[in-house]
Parts: sequence; structure tokens; C-alpha cells
Amino acid sequence: MCNNSNSISSPRTNIQCGGGVFFGGKFYFGYLVELFFLISGYFTFNYIQKIKDGLTFKSFYLHRAFRLLPLVSIAAVVFEVILYFYANVYKFSWFDVKASLWGMILDCLGIQAGWSSINPCVNNPTWYISVLLICYLLFYFITYWSHRLKVSPYYGYVFMIFVGIGILTYGISIPGFTYETARGYYAFFFGIVFHKFLSSEFMKEIRNVLGFAIFLFITFLMIFQWDIVSVDINYLFTFVYYPSILIILKNRHIANVFKGKFWGILAGISFNVYIWHSVLHLATVSIRDILGVKINMDGGMPMLYFTLFCFLWGTISFNLIEKPIKEQLKRKGL
Repeated sequence: MCNNSNSISSPRTNIQCGGGVFFGGKFYFGYLVELFFLISGYFTFNYIQKIKDGLTFKSFYLHRAFRLLPLVSIAAVVFEVILYFYANVYKFSWFDVKASLWGMILDCLGIQAGWSSINPCVNNPTWYISVLLICYLLFYFITYWSHRLKVSPYYGYVFMIFVGIGILTYGISIPGFTYETARGYYAFFFGIVFHKFLSSEFMKEIRNVLGFAIFLFITFLMIFQWDIVSVDINYLFTFVYYPSILIILKNRHIANVFKGKFWGILAGISFNVYIWHSVLHLATVSIRDILGVKINMDGGMPMLYFTLFCFLWGTISFNLIEKPIKEQLKRKGL
């Protein structure tokens, strides 16, 4: 089991759950999870009107669950198999994580974190999927009932942002209100609200300039004054830095660069990299220890090689695992 931390800027939880922190831990790549939630919320914005027009819960939710969970389940099984053999070969657990059949079942069902059980840390990065599914549930509920009650759903979205911040502020840890769900709530629902802001003409020219300026300024601080940036970094990234990137990408000149089939394929491969990277980390460490090879995983070059390996595997997984599964589900109308 892993011990979750309520400290918003602490990577301790994911280190204990087997996550890799490169370059001595100066930059923890778990900070990117808020970006994933924000982007998910950003693109979910388009379903507000569809739900108002009668999109059913089954069509909205099950489609997403079946899109996400098959690959998550396969990766969870592989992770547990490697973890089991690692513990039997070396007689101790990897990052204090033990193989768990029940944990594997929770991960395969998409309820690893934030629902009613303690996060079993089975391929721990996939806790994001569990919380994302909760966000989808809440989004549909808020949007549907707001329409029925003839009130703006944005009251509900903004409320969930403050719920997420409140969970972290007061250290709440009960089903549906945990460290993991808090990160999902404030980032996912802010992504929806921010899409609304970018869709308007309000301060359009000024916000483009501000977006570039904020991005450059914070990037400069990250490089030269990390201690200033690191204070409540998740909030800074979610509400300031990541939105500045979206503003830049929204610019019509830059947006034209990212049009085309290639970027959709790259997004699919990146998703596979995310699902598999912890499994590949465990596999790499296991092979290293079995062969007795000394490799410092904190170094720059090992990180580069590992990243390239992840993208190679992500490409294989996308084409030979995820795409065939998606095609089968599409034929069945899911």
C-alpha cells in the first residue's frame, strides 16, 4: 500500500508507489497530471450542448469507460505479474508495493483511486483514469440537472473547483473526497470553465499577449528561480501556466500547425506511453537487477533512453493493442 500525502506539492506518494523522479527529484513529472485533467475538461466542454439536446448517460459515459479501461486493464495485469516475480526473485518489494489481486481488479474496473477503497498503487499513474471517470460522472450529473432546473451549469463547475481546493486545504480523505480526486476536480472543471472563456471575444487580443508573456515569465522562473515557482506549484500550473499554453495553442497561426492526422496519432501514442511508463520502469529495473548492470536512473542520458523506449513501446501498443480493441468496440456500437 502507498501512503497518500495531502501536501499538494509533494511527490512523495508517487515515489512510494514506484514512480520515477528524474534529475534528483527537482522536477516531478506527476505535475503533468493536472494538465491531463485540464485538457480532458477542456474538450468535454463540447458535450454540454449535446447533453442538453438529449445525449444519454449510457452514450456519454460508457463510451468513455470502454475507451479507457481495456488498455488500463492489460497494463495492470502485466504490472502485477512483473511485480510478483520481482518480489519472489529478490525477496523484497519494489518501492514497498506488493502484488495485489484485489488491487488489480480495482484498477481494471477503473475504481483504483477516489471511489471507496484506498489506492492500491497498481500501475499507480492510472489513478488518473479512476478520477477522470468520477469527473465524467459529476459533469454529466451537473449538466443534465442544471438543464432540467433551468440554471447555468457553470455554477456547478465552479463549485467543484472550490471543492477540489477545499479537500486539499483541509486534508479531507473520505470516499469521493481524497487527494487524488481533489486534483481532478479543480483541474478538470477549470478546463471546462476556461474553454468557455477562450470561446468568448472578451479581451481576445490582450489575453493572447498575456498568454505569451506569462508562459515566458514562468518558464524563466522554472529555469532560474525554481524555489519561487515550487510554492503551491500545482495551483500555479493549473490556473496560470497551463492556461497560458492553451492560449498560445489557440492562436490561429499556431493552431494551423497542429492540424492534421499526425497530431491525433501522436496523442494516441502519448496516451499509451502514459499508461505503460510505470510498467516499463518496473520492467527496466527488474532486468537491470537480474543482469547485475549498474544504471543510475536519475541521470539525464538514462532518462532520454528510457523516454525513447517508452515512445517506441507506446507506438507498438497503440497500433497492435489499442487500435484493434477500439475497432472491435466500434463494431459493437460502444
